[in-house]
Amino acid sequence: MTAFEEEEKFALSPLPIVAYKMSEWKTAKVRPDYHISVESMFYSVPYEYINRQVEVKLSDDLVEVYFNHMRVASHKRLYGKFGQLSTIRDHMPDNHKLYVDQPPEAALEWAESIGSSTLNVVQYFLGTSQAEKQALQSIFSLKKSERRYTKYEIERACKMIISMTTRPTVFMAFY
Repeated sequence: MTAFEEEEKFALSPLPIVAYKMSEWKTAKVRPDYHISVESMFYSVPYEYINRQVEVKLSDDLVEVYFNHMRVASHKRLYGKFGQLSTIRDHMPDNHKLYVDQPPEAALEWAESIGSSTLNVVQYFLGTSQAEKQALQSIFSLKKSERRYTKYEIERACKMIISMTTRPTVFMAFY
């Protein structure tokens, strides 16, 4: 018998049932849309942290966001196509919750009130987005343009975009 077995083995605790998970730490700045970008994926953070620097703990299956050593958000880690969004409704300001709660039918009704080209663009967003939420975000951006442009200008921009490409984006329409 060795000295280890005689003198120390009894004092050891058993190994944990769950294996230790490796993680990586990064920093990120919360964007104006209350999301952080981590490896080309976007994760929401409570909107109160907009423009703040946060620490991000990445493991194989989880993304945790910390501010001043306190966890403020946690998401299942996204893999696959770049640009995916993970948004938690509670992270949104109240005015954004109102838009998220609107069904696609309301978006189609709004687009129809603007004109046929706008309706085509909105139908494209709804028909081609990976997730309905992504489509509604694009439509909401288009709807926000009403603050700056007339219905006629929005319809004209949508008509011009449709004539230029088969894959319209909100960015193309107004910038």
